[in-house]
Amino acid sequence: MRPESHNTLNYLPHLRLLAGFRTQQDAADYFEVHRKTWNRWEKSGKIRRNVREMLKIKAGYLPFSDWHKFRFSDGKLWTPQNYGLSPNVIESLPLLLQSARDTFGYDEFVKARELDS
Repeated sequence: MRPESHNTLNYLPHLRLLAGFRTQQDAADYFEVHRKTWNRWEKSGKIRRNVREMLKIKAGYLPFSDWHKFRFSDGKLWTPQNYGLSPNVIESLPLLLQSARDTFGYDEFVKARELDS
């Protein structure tokens, strides 16, 4: 797999720290590469795509285009509006939606969602 480069300021040292790797050696050990390889990646900004995506996940970011402004932190999924959703809240969403449908009727539920969009 060929390394990819970004034309922006090298973000890898910052991303490494966010992912919980204090040193280049820590990151190199985790990704099973030599420390010199990791050092070269940080200096050049070029890194294998699969390593970059896994590093983003470890740092709490979701690497999917539809979710690019969402992140994980402190055991919660954070929305772009900075609203933290705990696992309990996420699990309860289908019940809340069904309750809204039962209370207001399905048509009113759909109209309310369209107004929010």
